[in-house]
Amino acid sequence: MPFLCNLSRNIPIFVSNFLERDRHVHRNFKEETITDIITASFLGHPTIHVDLPDEPTTGGDMEWIFISYGRKKSSMIRLIIQSKRSFYHKLKVKPSYWAYDQLDHGKGSQVNTLISYCSSCVATLPIYMFYNPTSACMKATAKARSVDGINWTFGKLVHSVASSGCGIDLKKVTYWQNKSYPLSTWFCPSPPLSSPIIDPFLPPTPGDIALTINNIIRDNKLDIGELSPTENVPAEFLRKLDGQQTRQDRESITRPRVIFQS
Repeated sequence: MPFLCNLSRNIPIFVSNFLERDRHVHRNFKEETITDIITASFLGHPTIHVDLPDEPTTGGDMEWIFISYGRKKSSMIRLIIQSKRSFYHKLKVKPSYWAYDQLDHGKGSQVNTLISYCSSCVATLPIYMFYNPTSACMKATAKARSVDGINWTFGKLVHSVASSGCGIDLKKVTYWQNKSYPLSTWFCPSPPLSSPIIDPFLPPTPGDIALTINNIIRDNKLDIGELSPTENVPAEFLRKLDGQQTRQDRESITRPRVIFQS
């Protein structure tokens, strides 16, 4: 896990610096550019498996699947991630601000589709991932969490404010500052974990991810339901881990997908 812990602390810095460079150009980098950078950062790890769709997809969706793999029994937790980047609003009279302009994309249809899809799948959690340039980042204070190059929040929290569209105040980075968390939350967890780490190079188990997420839900008194791993792992995921991925499996991939095998 040290590899992933270090990566989860370093890649947000890279992303913030990367996005800072396009602040004054005519065309900004879109979320899928950052999604590709993040996905590519996992390449080369022996127990992390990366798949990209054969056809381009719209939006910045990606899928992270945590699987504890065994010949007799396996378990899984899946995160379906929608990404949004922040943009600067420079005002002459009122204070300028940063906001996730497309948070309610399609007047809420995007987040509604995400929530509906995840609800139809077992052990699947909708997540929003926020990308911020350096100028939008803020250090943590006694009253506020940090704003990093990458932060994440629960899709159900976004749904609660954006399912029918929302005003700019609910899109501001400052609104989400205390409702989002650093990427390292998943990969640099505080002990105890749900199971001992035998090999520190291995990704966190589904139980580890569930414990981390459920602790956040309880600590913040969020009414969104807790997450539990499932042993009903789709066969296509197990074939990927066995090196037996079929053509049909490949064609069914609709978003960048990362499988973390423990």
